[in-house]
Amino acid sequence: MAKLTMFMVCLCMAGLIIGGCGSGGGGGSAAGGSQQGTVQGTRGIIEITAPFPGNAKAAPKYIPSNVALYTITVCELDTTTAVIDPLVINSPTDGSQEVTQVIQNVPIGWKTVRIAAYDSSKNLLAQGASDAEVVAGTTGTEVTVTLVPLSEPPSVSSTTPPSGATGVSINTQISAFFTTTMDPSSFTTDTFTLTGPSGIVPGTVSVTGSTAVFTPGAALSPLTSYTAKIFSSVKNSAGVAMGSDSAWSFTTGEKPDTTPPKVQTTSPQSGATGVALTEIISVVFTKDIDPATVNDTTFKVTAGGVPVSGTISTVGNSVTFIPTTQFTGLTSYTVTLSGQIKDLAGNAMGTDYTWSFTTASSGGGGGGGGGSSYSWYVENQQPTNNKLNGVWVDPTLKDTFAVGDGGTIIHFSMSSRTWTNSTSSSLTTANLNAIWGEHVAGKSYVWAVGDGGVILYYNGSSWTTQTNPTSTNLYGIFGINGSSITAVGADGTIVWFNGTIWADKTISPSISDDFKAVWGTSAPFYYAIGQNGIFYGGNPSVGSFSSLPSLPSAGQTGTCIYGYAGNDIYAGCTDGNEYHYNGGAWNTLTPINLGYAIRGLWLCSAPNRRFFAMDYNPSSPSNNIYYFNATPALKQMQTQSININFNAVCGSASDHVVAVGDGGQVRTYDGNTLAGPSGMEGMWNSNPPQWWDVWGTGASDIYICGDSGGIGHYNGSSWSNISVPTLDPYPSSYVFNTVWGSSATDVYFGGDYMYNSSLSTRILHFDGSSGWNNNSIGGGTSAAIYKMLGFNSSTIFATGGMGYGLTLNGVNTWIHNDIPTTASPNTNFDGYGAWGTSSTQGWVAGYDQSAGGSGLVYYNSGTGWSIVYSISGKKLNDIWGSSASDIFVVGQTGTIVHFCGSAWTPMTGIPTSEDLFGVWGSSGSDVFAVGNNGTVIHYNGSTWSTQSSGAAPHSLRAVWGTSSSNVYAVGSEGTVIHYK
Repeated sequence: MAKLTMFMVCLCMAGLIIGGCGSGGGGGSAAGGSQQGTVQGTRGIIEITAPFPGNAKAAPKYIPSNVALYTITVCELDTTTAVIDPLVINSPTDGSQEVTQVIQNVPIGWKTVRIAAYDSSKNLLAQGASDAEVVAGTTGTEVTVTLVPLSEPPSVSSTTPPSGATGVSINTQISAFFTTTMDPSSFTTDTFTLTGPSGIVPGTVSVTGSTAVFTPGAALSPLTSYTAKIFSSVKNSAGVAMGSDSAWSFTTGEKPDTTPPKVQTTSPQSGATGVALTEIISVVFTKDIDPATVNDTTFKVTAGGVPVSGTISTVGNSVTFIPTTQFTGLTSYTVTLSGQIKDLAGNAMGTDYTWSFTTASSGGGGGGGGGSSYSWYVENQQPTNNKLNGVWVDPTLKDTFAVGDGGTIIHFSMSSRTWTNSTSSSLTTANLNAIWGEHVAGKSYVWAVGDGGVILYYNGSSWTTQTNPTSTNLYGIFGINGSSITAVGADGTIVWFNGTIWADKTISPSISDDFKAVWGTSAPFYYAIGQNGIFYGGNPSVGSFSSLPSLPSAGQTGTCIYGYAGNDIYAGCTDGNEYHYNGGAWNTLTPINLGYAIRGLWLCSAPNRRFFAMDYNPSSPSNNIYYFNATPALKQMQTQSININFNAVCGSASDHVVAVGDGGQVRTYDGNTLAGPSGMEGMWNSNPPQWWDVWGTGASDIYICGDSGGIGHYNGSSWSNISVPTLDPYPSSYVFNTVWGSSATDVYFGGDYMYNSSLSTRILHFDGSSGWNNNSIGGGTSAAIYKMLGFNSSTIFATGGMGYGLTLNGVNTWIHNDIPTTASPNTNFDGYGAWGTSSTQGWVAGYDQSAGGSGLVYYNSGTGWSIVYSISGKKLNDIWGSSASDIFVVGQTGTIVHFCGSAWTPMTGIPTSEDLFGVWGSSGSDVFAVGNNGTVIHYNGSTWSTQSSGAAPHSLRAVWGTSSSNVYAVGSEGTVIHYK
């Protein structure tokens, strides 16, 4: 066999991933690897080149003809964390195949690159390893990894514990990783030894693949130095001896390691679709794994219950599975890891870990990039996806605290304008149902209650658990101050806090119905409401709580309560009614939502308004926050969400109100009103912002834009927020629906601006640094801009509401290029999407509300606008094409229309009925469409297929990319997902 000379590995700076949970995972490479999990911090990339044997100088980037595939492992400096990224090369027949593979998202500080080469029968040909730390602030670092064939002497590439390690657990095993697969028969307690102060340590030796493990017969002594040694006589699987000894030392700590290993990342990720048929399965654990415990019994791959054969390799904390034959197309595979897999300290996982993925079509396509196993990753999103049940707003600081399922706690700091997920599993994983707080001396003091009687307390800087004398579920909490707080719950439970301890004040004899909410006056006197309309009142500090008149709605549950005084109390109910208590009786007020449950209620005194959070109404799913004003008049408020229940609402004043709900949704209201149909008022903005569009000049210069003047930018390493200057009195009411530019220093953001209940068109120009201009619009407009389309710095078109079209005329001045039908402008037509091939050939897709509503596509060849396609009752939301004869339009209920050059035809076989809002592609056979509930579908030139996005239940509003393997989609609650 010709000698494999080396890999050249180049380490360079690359991109940052934000959000999600966990750490130490990573994104997949262009080669098809993918990881589940999240990585944070500055990143690097590893670019692989493979010189051809005997001709490395002439052809430094070519693959040896007898190599079928490589595997690469990158390990963190002096730790056991690793990222596995298999690189598959399909049996090249000669040396003419060039390697251009890249491993992305390698954290700064990581080093130790291990590479293995296999033939087409999965026999190991050669292995190599070398250290190459990814260094911050450099443009690149090179390292040479020498591949050692089995005919050459093996060597130790790394060890666990590493040389010089301190604080090593006293029950650890000692392992050595070699450059090639080793011969187990050459390893004994004479050729792999461990020596301490008392001499040779008794133990046993085992060898699996390229890993040798020494297991001491008993726990090592604490705070003691030991030396491990492997003698020169050990051999690789071809019988070639190492030739020289290898020794290293470490020092133990005081305690044994009792923490079981856990699965940290997987490749492919759970739920992945379009996975390559040549994919290698890999798993990264939180700790180094004992290779003797990983085999075809503890690491199983099945398809329809039938086992899949393959080669299993364990290196450090990573395990790879190389299938004997390639996977079958469009097939679901399941991987099961046994709970009996152990780490080097002998700790077993304890429970099985299972995940599944689905392969691509055997004909290619299906997943973008011709069928390669790229995947979507969530990069930035709201602090939690968990259901939020309660919210409290500091009346002075305006900070927001919200709690929810699984022990979720999130906190918004108004001073830094950032969200923090304060969830701590060490406190509780129980569902948290309600929250209350007070502001004292510049700090927020907060209490949260939940299932199992859990009570948590925030002292202005951190959360702790408080002792509750009961263990029943708590559903409501309210306080007069920090020395008088009442919480209520299941079976009539009442507990009271006097500033020091919680005391059980449950009614005796107990009642069978549950209290769902509580509110109190300064007397102190508290009122509790709940199941079957029960209503109680009293002073829990003296143990006095008695029955008061029940709600008039028989059998319904009172869910929320708030008041101004003991004779002026309001309550919401599961029947959708609001009730008022005058101190003696309840009266039914105007129905809120005709049967859709009220979940939250908050009152503000000036002006006299009552805000309601409710279950969504299927007939009006995006409008489920309401308020009554003092007249009283019902006001329905726009929430920009669909199919989402809002569960709680609170505020600091009438112009600062926060509502929370299912899926971690958070909405904020700033008091700015917008008159609309059916008395609708008020725009509730996503917090984090709802993103409406994404665009960039390249992979390291990407902009996203949305509500509340929100603009985000990715520079190739990290995401950051860009502040919009105060060009108007109320910049937070900017809504940016679209972004486009001709270069990194010539970027436009289009949308609208609300002030004093008046809406105005806004287009801002940004120079990429600090220069902003508020573009003037000839003739003035009062409609939102929804989409911009440009071809160069002086040729840009914008479309929007009321049929408005605008064309850039010179520097920062726009003139009307309206889209007419029966009027000019047509006030019934909204243009949502625009695409074109040149300044004289463009299309606009949108919706005309007249005549029952029709989705329309307009065409302009340079002489004026005309309708080229119409579909009744369907909004058309976006348009994109690969050419003038290959155009895609997406819209409501999974509508996709295709223009082939001669006719516009609705496409069939669409795998979703969700509303679609964005479409983009790298070619006519690589098209992405996105929509509600995290929907992503992909067109490979013949069929549409669903892709797993990780964005459910959020609405995706736009999609754009630089290539088939680098695509972004953005949407509600700050969602940014990345396909790579």
